[in-house]
Amino acid sequence: MPWAERKIMVLTRQGETDASDYLAALEISWNSRFGSAGHRDILGSLMGLGIVRESLGDIAVEKERAVVFMLPDMAKYVEGQLDRVGRTSVRVRALSLDGLNLEEPALDQQVITAASLRLDALLSAALKSSRSKIAAMIASGQIKVNHEPVYRSDIRLTEDDLLSIRGWGRIRIHEVCGETKKDRMRVVIDRYRKRE
Repeated sequence: MPWAERKIMVLTRQGETDASDYLAALEISWNSRFGSAGHRDILGSLMGLGIVRESLGDIAVEKERAVVFMLPDMAKYVEGQLDRVGRTSVRVRALSLDGLNLEEPALDQQVITAASLRLDALLSAALKSSRSKIAAMIASGQIKVNHEPVYRSDIRLTEDDLLSIRGWGRIRIHEVCGETKKDRMRVVIDRYRKRE
């Protein structure tokens, strides 16, 4: 999937092409009449089983199901252990990697103007919040840039940077369009939308 964010690199001998030796996909499904599960809920439940984040790939959440990619030895363990995500009962089953058809993440594109490409300035414009509040969120470890926690407000951002904001979601910098007449930066961002 071209939109995958968490990837692994595998080196094999010529002719060895069975991806299932290196990667597994599990479907976690639920009945929406009795509850639902979001990305954070699923990740928390998996980590509650003692699985470290490095063993997990992308978690693609769709309506009434999520597909989780992980190392094969972890998949068998999760399939036998996971029956709840939060308060929601779930079913877990292995999926074949061949012909796996997943929806691309839903995005809302938006044009913002920020004082600069500094992390605090851009997030202040994107979230319509004060720079001091954003700086406090950064200092307390609530912000990640390209999956890495950051603790400085003055980090300069570039196109394709992915920002994860705890409690707010994720934003990708789609394009930096240049300065406005008032010396502000015009930036196109993609905001990841929660699925209905």
